[in-house]
Amino acid sequence: MQQLLTALASSLTLAGPIAGAQVVVAAPPTEAVRALGSAGFRDDPAFADRLRDCRTRGAVLVTFDDPHASGQRVVRGRRDRMLTDRRWAPLHPYLREISWSDYVATPIAPAVAHAGVINCYLAPGAALTERLLAYLRSVADVAARALELGTAVSPARDADLDLRLGRLSPREREVLALLGAALTNQQIADRLDITERTARTHVSNVLTKLDLASRTQAALLVQTARSQESASENYFS
Repeated sequence: MQQLLTALASSLTLAGPIAGAQVVVAAPPTEAVRALGSAGFRDDPAFADRLRDCRTRGAVLVTFDDPHASGQRVVRGRRDRMLTDRRWAPLHPYLREISWSDYVATPIAPAVAHAGVINCYLAPGAALTERLLAYLRSVADVAARALELGTAVSPARDADLDLRLGRLSPREREVLALLGAALTNQQIADRLDITERTARTHVSNVLTKLDLASRTQAALLVQTARSQESASENYFS
């Protein structure tokens, strides 16, 4: 699960406005952190302990207040608030590692006995658009399905992934790799020196051949594969 969550977080930081991301799975009833994937921030094995210390001090944990809530939470200027609040002191060094300002929490609500949230830390001056919020909700949907299935789109656990990838042409593999970088159809076209219409056709073919429902799932598949050295050598060499 750790690799899957990290892959999800990494795919989020490919979106320009997002300076850092965390994908947190919590275990009720205490909502203690069960698993954490992050990108942008350094890996901190003591993060869960520091977070618990903050909660003990009385810090308001937006992500755990109601993780099954249907709506997203947007907190403007959260970085400044947290860094001037002594209740968050155990996490102050961690929060200073990247430059960010606003915060968005998008709940993950799988039909299983744990819940989670996607925490996004927006770069200063980043525009918080409905398109970005919708993208985060789509990623949360992918994460929810992943938790329900236990394996989701993790290539290391997908026995027929090699077979499905074998259906892709060399050009379609290039397109898949660019989907992993969250490029738009026009950006893919520019990178490969093809028309936008051709890029759109390649993207559609890739999703169909890999039995994927969205570009988000394709990006997650690529990120997960690349998080495992042996897998990345097989899939993208």
